[in-house]
Amino acid sequence: LEIVVDSLMATILFNPLFAAVCMAAIAVPRSPFGGVAFWRLGLVLAAQLGCAAVAYAIYRRYCRIRIEETARAARLLLASQALFSAVWGATAFLYWAPGNPVNHVFVVMVLSLVAFSAVFARSVHMPVLLVAVFVQNGIYLARLLSDGSRAEIIIAAMVPFYVLYLLAMRYASQ
Repeated sequence: LEIVVDSLMATILFNPLFAAVCMAAIAVPRSPFGGVAFWRLGLVLAAQLGCAAVAYAIYRRYCRIRIEETARAARLLLASQALFSAVWGATAFLYWAPGNPVNHVFVVMVLSLVAFSAVFARSVHMPVLLVAVFVQNGIYLARLLSDGSRAEIIIAAMVPFYVLYLLAMRYASQ
């Protein structure tokens, strides 16, 4: 669990940074990735900063886990991972520009990178990893299926295979 707690530093630093970098690509006037309302981009950044604050609080509290705190820390890490992954899953909805296939590929790329990084950050604790992968990819899959266009349906059909790939990467890295 201490390794998972230590990996929260990446959540604190890199999740808001990556969200901001992606927002910059979407927010550029007449960007092929754009067509997204600024309030939605702001909501993504605010949610990522909120997650960073939660991660920081957990990191400060549990940077040295005592044996008697293990069960509580594990439950808190599972719940917080569900939050972090739900925020990334919601980002798929918030970054999405209906009718803009370039934007859709961009969102696919962003969410794929985030899911892939979760394998390395959370692979030492299988329950946390499963929450990370299934929550984010489940919401992301809902975004793809709710679009209804042919390309998104094809990508949606690939998501279960990507999830299996991510889990196989976890086993290969052990």
